[in-house]
Amino acid sequence: MKIRKILAAVAAAAVAVSTMAVNAFAAETVSCKLYSQNTESWTLYESDAFDISSDGGDYNVTLNAGGENLYITLYIKDVTGGAAAEAFNGGTVTINSIKANGKTLTPTKTEYELVNPDSGVIDVCMINGWAETFVESGDCSMSEEGDSYSFGGPVDTFEVDFSVSFGDAAPEATTDTAETTDAPATGNAPAAAMAAVMALAGAAAIAAKKSK
Repeated sequence: MKIRKILAAVAAAAVAVSTMAVNAFAAETVSCKLYSQNTESWTLYESDAFDISSDGGDYNVTLNAGGENLYITLYIKDVTGGAAAEAFNGGTVTINSIKANGKTLTPTKTEYELVNPDSGVIDVCMINGWAETFVESGDCSMSEEGDSYSFGGPVDTFEVDFSVSFGDAAPEATTDTAETTDAPATGNAPAAAMAAVMALAGAAAIAAKKSK
């Protein structure tokens, strides 16, 4: 009977460790929107919220730009404007396409850091009518006005297709010196814990056979 209790405890521990392993690698998400702002009238337009995952992914987002056409900005930003979680540091946003009124703009810059290095928040600006635009007109009409530009007609919709990836630049979890010294060479602590529980289960099973 005592051996059965030991085996039950070992099984429960194995389930607990398995759960910890899953939780340790669960993806994080952050709610973002695509924003467009007419900086002449300071009118802000925004898309529906969408979640960017720390696993990365492909996104296609459309917003109603209000039909205004002067000095437009276009950017992706965390809806809270708060500091980005560590899981999102090192992320890269690749712009696949930008369309205005269904017509294709030509991005001159296609890769951005997901987390803005100056602000520490998720904030990717693809169009800025008052500064460097990062786009050329392509199929759309744009006009230069000194050190700024505007679209040649009202912009009703923007559509942005982009990808988020982390790759080798993704941050690694930090551990203190003591944990690093004692950790297995793989650095996979949940897997090591699971192995330890399995070894304990094996030992308990052997003990059970000997007790018969």
